[in-house]
Parts: sequence; C-alpha cells; structure tokens
Amino acid sequence: MPLFPSSPKGQNSNRRRARELRREGVGPAMDEGLVSVDKFSGGSQAYFLTHLHQDHTRGLGAAGGWRHGPLYCSPVTARLLPTRFPGVDASLLRPLAPGASASLSLSSPSTGRAVSVVVTAIPALHCPGSLMYLFRGDLGCMLYTGDFRWELRCKRARAAKKALLDALAGDTVDVLYLDNTYCHPSLSFPPRPIVAEQVSFAASVSNVWRPCQFLPF
Repeated sequence: MPLFPSSPKGQNSNRRRARELRREGVGPAMDEGLVSVDKFSGGSQAYFLTHLHQDHTRGLGAAGGWRHGPLYCSPVTARLLPTRFPGVDASLLRPLAPGASASLSLSSPSTGRAVSVVVTAIPALHCPGSLMYLFRGDLGCMLYTGDFRWELRCKRARAAKKALLDALAGDTVDVLYLDNTYCHPSLSFPPRPIVAEQVSFAASVSNVWRPCQFLPF
C-alpha cells in the first residue's frame, strides 16, 4: 500500500488501514506505545523532539541519561542537545532536516502487526531548530505542530506552509495535535524583525555584552 498516495483512492486505502488498526486496539501513534513527541517517559518505539525549550524536554535529563530509543530532532537541536543533556546517548540521535522524511517500521504493541509510518519534518520557526512533524501511513495522517510561529508576512513561513502542503500531497490531516498556548486575541507579540532589532540594541548598550553567535531559525 502506498504511504504517499497521489489519488483519492490511495488516501481512502490509508484510512481503511487506519480503521483496521484501530479496531485491533492500535490508536493514534502518539498515544499507544508507538511514537512519542515531546514526551520522554519511555514505552515507545521512536521519539521526536520538536525543540529544546524546557517545557518540551521533560524526561530527557533523567538519571542515567537517555537510553530508551531513537530520538529524532533537527540537526540544530542535535548539535545543542548534548550540551544541555550530557547523558544523552549520541548514537540514538536521528537528525532530520526540515523538509526531509524518514520511514519508520513499527510493531503494534497489542497484536505484533507491522505498522509503517513516514514522518516529514516541517519548519516551525519558533526557535532555532524547531520542527513540526507530519506522520503519514498505516495510522492515517497526523500533524503535530509543537510551538510554531508562522507570520503572514514572513517569507520563511510561506515556504514552510508550501513544504507542508507538498508533504501532504493532496491528502487531509486526520488528527491535529495543535499547540495553542498563546492562541488568544488578548495576546499580541511584535513582529520578529522588531524584536531582533530591540535585542540587538539592548546588547549593544549593555555593559555586560559579549560577542555571541545567533543560530538561524
């Protein structure tokens, strides 16, 4: 069965397969011991980190270091992660560049049946190295946004949206995991270029300013 169907017939086939697996007790990948995103308590077969902010990394710093399984993240996050969590086994890191895809061969915890999933990394533009993850295959189509910042006038956001639509290939999202922490009309943030100018100015007049390297988003 094609994991990237190019026709409605292929899409329906994917959804039928997803319904069959759910009847067998295999639910959404994030919840049933298959794939965990920003949750690192163990018990899954593959793990994904959207970005390196503290509220998304709970469990990575557990005593003894990270040993539970392959950990997918962006190349930027992969470079930064060992400095934040020295106990992480670097051999388990699976850097996934924005726009790139990886195939996962998983096994149903309840039946042992093979479950095939393809994950595509989408730029989230929240902080350096931040990603969304689009999962497609036997479980249907699921998008996990994590924290993201797609501004209307941002060229990179338009490019990220195109990358998502290209990865969907005409399919629709069955399950959306949306991080909407700041999605409220009362919360208004200045555009990123203005913030960058303010930070640059504050650094230039600070008595404790030191040269530093800024990573790309």
